[in-house]
Amino acid sequence: MEYTTGNFMEEQEIHLRDILVVLSDRKWVIILGAVAVILGAVLYLLMATPIYEAEVVMLYEKTNPTAAVLDTLDFRIFQSELELEAQKAFLMSPMVLKEARKKLKEQGIELPLKENETEEDYFKGVLDLSSPRGTKVLKLKARAESPSVAAMIANTVAQTFVEKRAEWKRADLDNALTFLQRQLSAIDDRLKKAYEKLTKFKERENLIETPSPTGGMVLGSLLQKLGLMQEELEGTKSEIIQTQASLDSVKSLIERKKKRLDPSLQGMTTPGGVTPQIDALRQQIADLRTELDSKLDKYTEKHWEVVDLKRRLESAQKRLREEIAKLSKVKGETLDPLSEWQSLISRWIQLEVKLKELERKKALFETKIEKFKADHPDLVAKDVELMQLEKERKMLEETYKTLQAKLEEMRLMKEMRTSDVDIVKNAIEPRFPVKPKTKLTLALAIVLGAMFGVGLAFLLEYMDNTIKTKEDVDRFLGVSTIGIIPRLDEKRLKSVQLKPLPTPSGGDSGGNPGTAVALRRRRSDYQKQIESLVKRKLTNLKPRNPVVESYRTIRANIRFASIDRDVRSLLITSVLPREGKSLFITNLAITFAKSGTRTALVDCDLHRPKLHHMFGFEKSPGLSELLTEQVEGNTIEEKIERVIRETDVENLYLITSGTLPPNPGDLMVSERLNEILGSLRSSFEMVLIDSPPMSLISDTSVLATRVDSTILVIRAGMARIPSILQAKETLENLGAKIFGVVLNDLDIKSRRYSGYYYYSKYSDYYSPEEEE
Repeated sequence: MEYTTGNFMEEQEIHLRDILVVLSDRKWVIILGAVAVILGAVLYLLMATPIYEAEVVMLYEKTNPTAAVLDTLDFRIFQSELELEAQKAFLMSPMVLKEARKKLKEQGIELPLKENETEEDYFKGVLDLSSPRGTKVLKLKARAESPSVAAMIANTVAQTFVEKRAEWKRADLDNALTFLQRQLSAIDDRLKKAYEKLTKFKERENLIETPSPTGGMVLGSLLQKLGLMQEELEGTKSEIIQTQASLDSVKSLIERKKKRLDPSLQGMTTPGGVTPQIDALRQQIADLRTELDSKLDKYTEKHWEVVDLKRRLESAQKRLREEIAKLSKVKGETLDPLSEWQSLISRWIQLEVKLKELERKKALFETKIEKFKADHPDLVAKDVELMQLEKERKMLEETYKTLQAKLEEMRLMKEMRTSDVDIVKNAIEPRFPVKPKTKLTLALAIVLGAMFGVGLAFLLEYMDNTIKTKEDVDRFLGVSTIGIIPRLDEKRLKSVQLKPLPTPSGGDSGGNPGTAVALRRRRSDYQKQIESLVKRKLTNLKPRNPVVESYRTIRANIRFASIDRDVRSLLITSVLPREGKSLFITNLAITFAKSGTRTALVDCDLHRPKLHHMFGFEKSPGLSELLTEQVEGNTIEEKIERVIRETDVENLYLITSGTLPPNPGDLMVSERLNEILGSLRSSFEMVLIDSPPMSLISDTSVLATRVDSTILVIRAGMARIPSILQAKETLENLGAKIFGVVLNDLDIKSRRYSGYYYYSKYSDYYSPEEEE
């Protein structure tokens, strides 16, 4: 029968009871596994260096007065539209971190930088900048081994961050002031020329006031209409001038910001913009917006041409964002200028679209005016020209006043604080560390420890391929179970004191102190082992003990099975040592003898015999003397009579092992052994033979062929199934008969064996008091 651990587990149908059995039987594995994990966690908590975290709270843009003023001036190109990632990049930029390190050093805090480690590398593990979703709040956290150091790092870095943001914005305001001054100077020159042209016209035509239009009410009405059209044209021209100025400013800013980039990025840009791809997308978006405005003048929002233009516009805008995002992935680049670039490019596109719309509007007004003049040739040319000059002067004056007002406001803003970030809450020294988190660590350790213990228990159960139950015997061995021996409660056993026993294998210390100590230890262990066996003899147990009843059941099963076959000699063996073979054969012999069966017990274990100890005899003379013809007598019966001993149990006789020979295997194959067993079989009703474990000694296989049948003693949870199957196969190959299996040392109190109702109830029924 082929066996594997996988088959063993697959053949078992899993029930809740099976799970509870594993948890119950391996509770100590679970407990020890959990304790190991918890102790590891406690050790970690004791050895871990505490880390403290201090937090600074900042606001950006919401309460910034500069941003509010710029918004009213339509100069939103300077307004910071940075997202969280851009803020992080600016915070972690070398100019901020180097300055922060310098300030910390002045305060007596030297950063523990490693060799070749930069400020950015160090602060990456110390600082964390976050922002709650949907707010303009920035939270800067700093970690250190000291509460005071954590607070100082957080406050210093935050203050440096605010100052550098202010410097950055102040530089943009300086650029804006320079641009406005140039534009104001240009408008001033044009205004002077307009005044000069108007003055010369009046002098040339001898006009002090604008003459009344000739031609009465109709002519006056026409001039008024022409004047309105001319006023709209001049207003459009004024808007064109302002829009062009703003567009020039955006281009100038882009060009200046391009110089702040890493050289690798500068090579990717174009003179007029950022990259060729971005320039192309910018132009495409501007054209699409212009075309969309034109279509909306003719069609509704749901018209297919309008819908198609919107789809193309969204696609182009998405590609533009992707191209700008690519620049942020270039090594060494700070996201801050890139984020402002995105704002500038968006503004550039808006201005270009607006400029094209104004140019179209200007051309439309000029066409209307020319057509109006052609339709009314009787209008006075002087009035028309004077009106045009007045309108131009008025438009330039308004533009000049607007630019002058903006210039004054920009100068005022320069004196104001220009940072878009404000500190609203400084960091304070934290009271408790954030790492290690004691409560969380212990809670996780308990949970993980329990999981580890349970997992380990099920792993051991999965890998456990030993025979544990009667069902295992039936399933894997295909041999009948003739009996089950429950585990004895040590508390119910009487103590036994034997005379000092020799070491089982003899030996001499040879004068070596270390060897002498080892021999004494072996002798002591052997003494305890034999005493433990002796106090488990049936003669030392109460008649109502469940173990006594189990042996009676086995005796009955053997007799019942022997009805159809004459079984008078039984070999008792096991696969491994210490499975309880010798104790079992002793108690089985006592059980047979007490029932009136004349029983012979033969110790054929010539390696480590124990039966003579069980009955208090010397091992010699015994079987080995019989086999080597050292016993006097004319017949085999006479020789047996000289070595066989009558025990203190009526009807029970014992042949001890005798002197241990150097070649026990040779004695087991001798013909004289057959004669001895044959004589005993004819003289006794039952002959029980003790043999060595099958996995260690080959003697047992030979003995099994010389008896009527063999009983295999298996201690529950000890011998592995493959070893038992191999022993069974060996016996079958030699032609030996296997009577059955005795399952020994079952803990019937275990949940696993709760199905063995008879034994557990029998044990509970007869309490210790009743047994006594």
